[in-house]
Amino acid sequence: MSIGARNGVVGLGPRLGNPKWNRAGFGAGGAELAPAIAAYTEEIDSPEADDAIEGITTMAREGLTGVLCFEAREGRCHRQVVLDRVNARLGLVSVLF
Repeated sequence: MSIGARNGVVGLGPRLGNPKWNRAGFGAGGAELAPAIAAYTEEIDSPEADDAIEGITTMAREGLTGVLCFEAREGRCHRQVVLDRVNARLGLVSVLF
């Protein structure tokens, strides 16, 4: 895992970012959300994204870990797809409220 940390903040860079062309679907919600989630899920099926997800998983095993994004509404953010993968590696179940 090659992730740079500064003052306790780790940047994962573009490896887990939601591409600009797919952001509207997350923001709109409704019928557009499911295709956006599917597209993002496919987008992060790469060794680079897997490395970043493993990095988050490792940090979560070691202590309290936050995953941040610009999107304020968690239910409409690509973070949930990432967290589902992290939780699966940790043997946890994701719950959205």
